[in-house]
Amino acid sequence: MLGNLFKAFGKKEPSQEQPPDAKPDIPPPPTVDEVVPALTPQTLIATTKTYSINTSEVDATTTVVDALDIPTYGERNNPIEMTKRFLGRQPIFSNSQSIIGYEFSLRNQLDAPVTATIQQMQDEMLIASITDLDLKPMLGNKVAFISISPPMLASDWLVGLPSFHIVLALNSTQITDPNTTLALCQQRIAEGFCIAIDNPTFSAEQMPIIALAKYIRFDTEQYSAIELSKHMITTLGRSKATIIAKHVESEDEYVAYQSMMFHAFQGYFFTHAIPNQAKRIDKNRAHVIELLNMVIKQAEIHELEAVLKRDAVLSYKLLSFINSAANGLTRKLESISQALILLGYQQFYRWLTLLMFSSGNLDARGRALLQNALIRGRLTELLGENTLPASERDSLFIVGIFSLLDTLLNTPIKSAVAELNLNEALTQALVDDNGPYAPYLRLAIACEQGDQAQISELAQAIHLDVNSVNVMHVKTLIWAEGFTV
Repeated sequence: MLGNLFKAFGKKEPSQEQPPDAKPDIPPPPTVDEVVPALTPQTLIATTKTYSINTSEVDATTTVVDALDIPTYGERNNPIEMTKRFLGRQPIFSNSQSIIGYEFSLRNQLDAPVTATIQQMQDEMLIASITDLDLKPMLGNKVAFISISPPMLASDWLVGLPSFHIVLALNSTQITDPNTTLALCQQRIAEGFCIAIDNPTFSAEQMPIIALAKYIRFDTEQYSAIELSKHMITTLGRSKATIIAKHVESEDEYVAYQSMMFHAFQGYFFTHAIPNQAKRIDKNRAHVIELLNMVIKQAEIHELEAVLKRDAVLSYKLLSFINSAANGLTRKLESISQALILLGYQQFYRWLTLLMFSSGNLDARGRALLQNALIRGRLTELLGENTLPASERDSLFIVGIFSLLDTLLNTPIKSAVAELNLNEALTQALVDDNGPYAPYLRLAIACEQGDQAQISELAQAIHLDVNSVNVMHVKTLIWAEGFTV
């Protein structure tokens, strides 16, 4: 696994002409244009006939007066343009804390009231973005939730989606024509889609629709604990659907909703430390921390080799990675010292940072945390690509990865950082939210949380265009989904 992850960080593989101690030359990760195939817009049909419309007798209620400020110039936008529409993602976990899917949504919010026309355009924009992102290869055995209004069930826009990976989520408060919605749900289920109902009321009119739902979701921000408990009792008695708690953002909330018998949980609760549990620095991580500190001090190769030899698992992982076919070596390395010389201090340090998250017994929660750390690290690095010197980009990656050390080790971030001999700039960013790297980390976390207003403000502060930030975020999500963690 770490070989695939590490491969994307851009080291170079040696050719036959290179000396034995040359660093491996590994191709850079693919661009978003290579990963995301562009959909060819429909050819505009030329015509010489001039048409005119007499609007003098058109009913005002049938006239479209709403528009979204996204120019298309008569053509469908390409994938890069779609990523500028602020596509966000939130993970959904099973009771065992394995990721079962993601909800994809548009992060851009309109100040004006959402009319039926605006809602339709937002739905179409979301579906178009997901269609152009070609989610199927990225999802694997996971599903993608998309929230749409009930009338959208009749739209031809759904044709381009991979139906067997898509859950169409309907808000029960928007169902105004239950009979029509029921018929459309049945049609879409026959095509392979699944249906989710948000915040159901269990009215007699909606019960046939709820009976078709594979998932039922409750927005925990809309209810008190007593109200949620009552809804759960009703739902468990009337439906066999998987019941999901939305907006679970802390460990306390996760424990509370788990006790209410929710089956799944949507949010970023797994990125927070677990209260009242012991600090998690096992023997494997202790060796990794020791090596990290030695690399910072530029210890001699034979000294690093001596520490690695004390841990058979670490030695095996290092040699397995170096000798993997993906690295294209012309001969197998037989010693740890050869592997260390080939990697060099900088790339060995990056490899160790990933090992911090993947050492020991990696459970479902640990895999989710590793993937989130990868996304933070990679995005923080990309954000500084054009504004900081190349020599500092590794530090940005380290800042992003280590920003979740408190959760990984289940200890305050100050204590976690104290175990490592990090330089002042790294320590400032992680502990004090200050220094040259802090603005990039704050922006990466804002992208994760989906706060578009904050993203705009933080991007402006470091002289980045908000559209380019969103493109970087989607690139990072695609990049991270390409690995099995």
